[in-house]
Amino acid sequence: MSKLGDECELNLENIVIAPVVDDDSFSEFVAETLGIERDIYSIFDPATFTGGEFGGKFQNPEGDIEGKTVYIISTTDAWKLTPQERAKRIEMTAKNAKQHGAKRIIIIATDHPYTRQERVFEGELRSLRDQAENFKFKGADEVLTIHVHSDTTYCVYGEVFFEKEIESEVREKLFDEFPEIEKAFLTQGNGKSLVDFLDFARPGKVKIVKNKEGDEVKVYEKKEYFDRENESLMDKVNEFYKIYNSITREYGKKVFHSLNPAPLVAHYLLNESIVGENIKDRGNNISFVYVDGGARPFGESVKKHMELAGLDKIEEIQIKKYRESPNDPDKVTAEIDEENSTYTSFNGKYLIFVDDGTETAGTLQKAVMAVNDLAKERGETPAGIIIYFTHAWFNGKDYHQPQKRLIAANPTETITTNTNTSIEHKRRGLFKKRNVILRLAKYVAAAIKYGFEQGRDPEEVFTFNTKVDLDKVEGLYVIKTNRERYYRNKGHRTD
Repeated sequence: MSKLGDECELNLENIVIAPVVDDDSFSEFVAETLGIERDIYSIFDPATFTGGEFGGKFQNPEGDIEGKTVYIISTTDAWKLTPQERAKRIEMTAKNAKQHGAKRIIIIATDHPYTRQERVFEGELRSLRDQAENFKFKGADEVLTIHVHSDTTYCVYGEVFFEKEIESEVREKLFDEFPEIEKAFLTQGNGKSLVDFLDFARPGKVKIVKNKEGDEVKVYEKKEYFDRENESLMDKVNEFYKIYNSITREYGKKVFHSLNPAPLVAHYLLNESIVGENIKDRGNNISFVYVDGGARPFGESVKKHMELAGLDKIEEIQIKKYRESPNDPDKVTAEIDEENSTYTSFNGKYLIFVDDGTETAGTLQKAVMAVNDLAKERGETPAGIIIYFTHAWFNGKDYHQPQKRLIAANPTETITTNTNTSIEHKRRGLFKKRNVILRLAKYVAAAIKYGFEQGRDPEEVFTFNTKVDLDKVEGLYVIKTNRERYYRNKGHRTD
């Protein structure tokens, strides 16, 4: 059950909000929501020297920092900082707080750096793990983000923050059952720690390509430590990693947390969108479209929260995506995965496309095209296209083309959040008219108030099991409206 609204003590004197950029309205709103009246920049000034180097300074460390909890808040905005600059500022601020006596340091990165590079690729640095190591080394006790790209991030944080504990558990509980793993470590470890080796030895993905002679051959994405042609061996290896991932994930959840925006999206769709205005027959005129396999768990979570309102007839459409080249929208193809879909018709349906974020908007555009093409073949007409994505990456500063691709899909409405705050001031044309932003500073403030400050896991605070619980979500976000929605709702709940 949700803890929202429960009585809880909040000692504001022990809370420090430290933004890593100047003029950070997100951090300011978090502080304001918590009830902090003091200017946050009078405590920590994220200033730069004349040469451009970051020179963040705690103005009165003995009085303001010592023995207190410091929340370092970092939002994403390509117009202010690159991801590398942002990460470095977080690290320097954490080290600064640590050496000046902070009791606890919690990093809040609305879009965690490098979570899309969570796997090991041949010749590449596993950047996510490197970032987690840097956060730990600089003094972070816990890290919070919003809608993490993959559950693998929990595993990475487990490996980094609890390496000794995990190694001990593997040696004591798993080596006897999986001698193949121990043998591989002893013969191929090459001086790596056990946890490092298990990271590198994890089987990679396999692609089937054609060679010059036209024959199909297997290509592995990285060096392989086990004989992939030995099926019985690979069954044991895969069984081991299933258990190992479970272990590392549970350790990771002690220090890494990801706020799920699904209840907020469900609440918006039910109460503020054109979908909610036109619900029929317990949601039978709604279909969720998962634009790839990775988007499905989040989409199912939104659907589950909408079911709390009695909408138990919502259908599902799964898209299969094929990408020939990373971040190239012209190299993406999409088709409906009939085996994993439950739709019966497109006619009169509101089709809600969901993803964790979009860079080029190629995947979302191709997914809409795949559904529209099939609907046209069947002579059916959807009632509307709704597109949701949490993180508006939009190619950094090159935001024009992704927005054009989204509008080319002719959506009724696009919905995103302000984890990437540049979306607040970098929308244009028809995209701006049809886009709604869910502002999440209140969500973060609630995570601090009801989670961290009460010794609770923030993720567990936001558990909604009833319609009454879901109604509490209204206080967790603010809507930045679009023109078409404004005139339809006469400005209701906008700023």
